Amino acid sequence: MAFVRTLYTLFESKKFKYFIVAIILGLIVYMTHSSLNPLKTDMIQFHDETQAGRITSFVANLRAGNIPPRLAADYSFNLGFPVFNFYAPTAYWITSMIALVGTSSIMAVKISFLLTVILSFLAMLYFLTRFFDYYSSILGASVYVTSTYFATEIVIRGNLAECWFLVFLPLTLGLLKENSKVLNKRIYIMTVLSAALLFTSHNMLSLVTMPLVFIYSMLLPHWRRNLVALGIAVLLDSYFLVPAYLESGLVQAKELAKVYNYKDHFLCPWQLWTANGW
Repeated sequence: MAFVRTLYTLFESKKFKYFIVAIILGLIVYMTHSSLNPLKTDMIQFHDETQAGRITSFVANLRAGNIPPRLAADYSFNLGFPVFNFYAPTAYWITSMIALVGTSSIMAVKISFLLTVILSFLAMLYFLTRFFDYYSSILGASVYVTSTYFATEIVIRGNLAECWFLVFLPLTLGLLKENSKVLNKRIYIMTVLSAALLFTSHNMLSLVTMPLVFIYSMLLPHWRRNLVALGIAVLLDSYFLVPAYLESGLVQAKELAKVYNYKDHFLCPWQLWTANGW
C-alpha cells in the first residue's frame, strides 16, 4: 500500500506532470526536425509554395508603415495583388513578427509551423483539462497533434493559416470555459485576443467555426460574459472582416471558384504517409 501511495503521489505531483509534458514536447520537436529545422536554409516542398513570399511581402508592408498590410506590391509582375485584403491574416501577423527579429522568411515559416505543433498540443491540453483528468487530457492532446490531418496540413499542403487555426480553436474553447467559471481580468483579455485571432486565422474554417463558438459559449455558465468577449473580438477583427466583405465584388474569386472541381483537391491515399521526412 505504501508503494501504491508513493506512485499516486508521484503521478499527481506538478513536477512529474510538467516532466511528462516536456518529454512529449521534446518528442514533437524530434519528430519534426527533419522537415522543420529552422537552421536549414532550404524549404520543404509542399503545395502552397508562396508562404515565404507572402511573409516577405507582409514584412515589407510593416516596415513601410502600411498597417494593416493590404497589398503584396511585388506580386502580379510588380503590379501588386490585394492578397492580404482577403486572406485571413493571423498566420501572417505571427510569422512576420518572427521574421522581424532578423530571421529569413524561410526560417520564419519553419519556426511558425513548428510553433503550431507545439502550441496546438498545449492548447488542446489546456482545453481538455477543463473537462477531463490530466492524463486523459495528455492522451487527447497527443492524438490531436500526431494525427495525419496535422501532418498533411504542414508537409503536403503547407497551409500555415489552417495550422494556426488548430492552435486557437482549442485555446479559445478552453478560455471560454475558464472565463465562464471565474471573473478574472487576465483570463477575459486572453479570451478576447484568442477569439479575435481564431476568427481571422482561416477564411473558411473561421467562418464555419464562429457561430459554433457562440453556441458553445451560450451553453456555459455566465454566458453573457462570454458573448460580450466574443463580440469585442469580432469588433477587433473588423479591420479585416469589413473590407474583405465590402470589396469582395472587386475581385474574381467567386468566378474562379466556379471553375474549380473540388474532387481534384482530395489527397491520394499514399500521400498521407509519404510526405517529405515527417
